[in-house]
Amino acid sequence: MTIDAIVANMDPVWNANQVSGKSQTRSYTPALERFLQDVRAKGFPLLLMSDMKSADLNRAIHEQLGEEGINYFSSILPSEAAPDLRYAMALHTLGTQADRIVAVGVSQHHQDEARDSGITRWVHLADVLSSDDSVLSDKA
Repeated sequence: MTIDAIVANMDPVWNANQVSGKSQTRSYTPALERFLQDVRAKGFPLLLMSDMKSADLNRAIHEQLGEEGINYFSSILPSEAAPDLRYAMALHTLGTQADRIVAVGVSQHHQDEARDSGITRWVHLADVLSSDDSVLSDKA
């Protein structure tokens, strides 16, 4: 099955800055950048979904990835964007079918929410950040 797009919730990466301070947060940077560059190299649109408010999310992305970090994402749905409908909104925004999307998340709730919207391929964020190999192959 072909992948057309990725929907990702990376809140633990962004929240680490608020909890632990910048020095701890920067430890995510190499793995996060590797993932984001892999997504970009494969040409996948990447929709970032978050439970954070827009201003906090924007600040966290800037602190983690620098001024141009926001450019890795084709779309962003912050917490204000209808939490009950966000995967449906993601599908509409990305303009692709649920069976052609990979969801990256951090909890069983995220996985259940994605499945309720028809997205059956789900990868845990920890696997994405710890893998040297791409977890975003057509086998995902």
